[in-house]
Amino acid sequence: MRNSTYHGRIRASFDKAFSMRVVKNLSAQIKATTEDCIENILKKDRCDLIKELAHPLPISVITDLLGLPRKDLEKLKHWSSGVGALTATAEPSAKLCTMTNDCVKSAYAYFREIIDEKRVLLKQKAALGKNRHLDIDLICNLILGMEEDPDLGIESVLSNCLLLMVAGHETTTGLIGNSLLTLIRHPELIRNLNACTDPELKESLVADMIEEILRYESPVAWMSRLVKENFSYNGNAFEKGQMIFLMIGSGNRDEEAFTKPEELVIERRRIYPKDKRHIAFGHGMHHCLGAHLGRLEAQIAVPMVLEKIKSINLVDEQLDWRPDLAFRGVRTLWVNYDR
Repeated sequence: MRNSTYHGRIRASFDKAFSMRVVKNLSAQIKATTEDCIENILKKDRCDLIKELAHPLPISVITDLLGLPRKDLEKLKHWSSGVGALTATAEPSAKLCTMTNDCVKSAYAYFREIIDEKRVLLKQKAALGKNRHLDIDLICNLILGMEEDPDLGIESVLSNCLLLMVAGHETTTGLIGNSLLTLIRHPELIRNLNACTDPELKESLVADMIEEILRYESPVAWMSRLVKENFSYNGNAFEKGQMIFLMIGSGNRDEEAFTKPEELVIERRRIYPKDKRHIAFGHGMHHCLGAHLGRLEAQIAVPMVLEKIKSINLVDEQLDWRPDLAFRGVRTLWVNYDR
């Protein structure tokens, strides 16, 4: 990441695509994809909610946002998981590094072809006298940004396309999975949610639930920063060039920032108004671009699935947590239920 005007110009191309207005327009698409997932879930008496919902929904949404064909979902999942796997360990093996490198190369080659195809489409649009900035996907936005800003080169577009695939998929999978797991472990919250018949109150309740779960079970465990200049903090010396790991999960349970941080308090903002805001999406100029989208996907998908399947229970309390340093979540979430 670059703390500079350069970073700001690149980010501006993405901000348009992830604005609240654009994201809200995805609601119908998110609901339709969730309904498809639920239809498959209801064919069974038990299922893995990660495989059936938390995994396919985010990858489908980010694929559509980028303007990629759904037929390519499987290979996009493979590349995304391959790159994400590198975060699972502090000491990656040579085999893992080679596998990740192969995934990056394949993804870059794929995105180069997509970019070439979209450049042709944009030229055709211009030839017809149409506004090239209207009704376009994120990759088209980046192509136009490249034309307008010579510093936004092809390598930057390729790396950010891959970043969006990984971050937009893995983090939201964790958010949806963690939300479902937390609510299943607190069945009274599911009962309260399903008992609420006022649409506005229910929307507010769901929003509060997702916000508190973002704090309580943050899907991203840490972020890193490079020290630009020597400095000291709380008696600790940091030298220029060192990498600092900022522990998001720990910060979101800081007793100096939150009242009863180890407790799940859905109405935390009302009950404890002096509490800090959570940092699950980071903070400042590097605040998560997809925060609005991640929230919306969870706010739509979680109540939809919990309304459709009744008497939901964990198949096994011994959960299979990801052995991952960066992303926090379960690899599988097996449940049984009444249909």
